[in-house]
Amino acid sequence: LCPANDGGYGMLCVPSHAPCPTIFEHVQWSTHLTAVSQLKALTDCGVEVSLGKLMFDIDEMEDVRGLAGRLCNVRNGVLDGDERKEGGVLERCTPGAMASSSLKDGDGNMCLYTWDALMKLGIILKQEGGNEDGQDRQFFILNDKAFASC
Repeated sequence: LCPANDGGYGMLCVPSHAPCPTIFEHVQWSTHLTAVSQLKALTDCGVEVSLGKLMFDIDEMEDVRGLAGRLCNVRNGVLDGDERKEGGVLERCTPGAMASSSLKDGDGNMCLYTWDALMKLGIILKQEGGNEDGQDRQFFILNDKAFASC
């Protein structure tokens, strides 16, 4: 169970012996206690639980804006806080843990399908410009206009 920053959770891997749907009964959905109540439901059913890393899930438009901003920072080589530290949210997935959707690109580890969707939706824009050495390079920016109608 990987808890999310808003009290929910971003990932749950359920063993084949878990009694479904019982493990989801009495979970307080869409509250700041969702992860805790899911943890209780699992342990009440005798399912052993390991807690994973804190994740950012995407429930609201502001969550999309935050994700797009973090991904732009990674692609631009500008990091906020702990994204690239060992154990950080953007650390490379271990084999078998979402490895098929976490594809390595040339600039970092991120889901290229998510990146592509954000680009196609116009949430992230590619810009061309010079750096401090006078060389042209591309960089990515968050398109605030994409959120104006939301």
